[in-house]
Amino acid sequence: MIDIQSKLAKANSPGFERWAKTYNLKEIAQTVLWMKEHGISDVENLAVECNAAVERYHELADRTKVNEVRMKEIAELQRQIGT
Repeated sequence: MIDIQSKLAKANSPGFERWAKTYNLKEIAQTVLWMKEHGISDVENLAVECNAAVERYHELADRTKVNEVRMKEIAELQRQIGT
């Protein structure tokens, strides 16, 4: 979300203030809809979902690192086979 007060101090434009308020409201609405779609009704459920997403991210990151190492090994083997 955009910090309207700090941006207003820089921009000093009523048009920007209106846009920023509208943008923030749209972002909040999207967040609420996403939470309803996923059955998240309170902060505890949100924390559980966030922790699950973080764990999944770390699992995927670890798998990606392993795959990158394997791809480098395969590339080296292909280079050696070519020579």
